[in-house]
Amino acid sequence: MKLLLSFLSAALISGCATGPIYHPVAPPAPDQALLYIYRVSTLSGVLVRLKLDINGEEKGTLPNYSYTFEYVSPGHLVLSAKRTPTSTGLTVSAEIRAGQTYYFKIYQTASGLFINNHFEMVSPEVAIADLKNLSGATAEK
Repeated sequence: MKLLLSFLSAALISGCATGPIYHPVAPPAPDQALLYIYRVSTLSGVLVRLKLDINGEEKGTLPNYSYTFEYVSPGHLVLSAKRTPTSTGLTVSAEIRAGQTYYFKIYQTASGLFINNHFEMVSPEVAIADLKNLSGATAEK
């Protein structure tokens, strides 16, 4: 009976610990831009952390169903996400303006027997809806 109560208590506590994790951070300074980068891979590689680079500088890893943010200088931006340092990975580039917030999404689609990985800039409306549904993950920073 004690074992059953312990199990039920643990299940109840862990069930209450999940929930939306997205919380907007402070807007960028006038000479900076704010990037949100998030991942919602549902078809393969869900347990693999992706190595994230911003303009060739390693910024950490991004597990599935999580996000990170970074303040950057305006100008040409190149983001890349790789499984290992030697793999090809995914890359996206954009021109970034100071004082603006940008959202980048890593996701997958299926086409027949193939899984296609994508890394692209998305609208704030799409991103915020996605970010609010990243329950149970952690913001990587």
